[in-house]
Amino acid sequence: MSVPFFLFCPKEISPSVKAGKGVHVKADREWLEIAILNLLDNAIQYTPEEGKIEAAVESRESWQKLEIRDTGIGIAPEALPHIFERFYRADPSRSSHCEGAGLGLSLVQWIVAQHQGRMEVKSEPGKGSCFTLWLPADAAAHAGPGHDRL
Repeated sequence: MSVPFFLFCPKEISPSVKAGKGVHVKADREWLEIAILNLLDNAIQYTPEEGKIEAAVESRESWQKLEIRDTGIGIAPEALPHIFERFYRADPSRSSHCEGAGLGLSLVQWIVAQHQGRMEVKSEPGKGSCFTLWLPADAAAHAGPGHDRL
């Protein structure tokens, strides 16, 4: 799957994409695309002009890793345990310029769980956030019907 997220970016943000070889997951393409686009949309919304967004995929043994890192506003430590809750919005005063109902990250977490994966997030206020999706590797040697390349 290739999603040229820089085409959708209304700001002057420097994107970069790094894709490792041999990264395969057995996944529902549409749901996985929704998860990735949600994470990219958040990165774009919360990253100021002249910021950076990096997306990288790589294979790690029996797991496939997708990482989306930004130089945005970051998330306060006290908010981190709640960001995957439905309708939760961290510090509404800082995010009042951003649209959304607070469902995106809960949807991403649900999609990843449906694919037997897991999510991690690291964030520092004023420096940015890094969301990492871990999805089980597809045992098939090549992409075929029902198999999508991440």
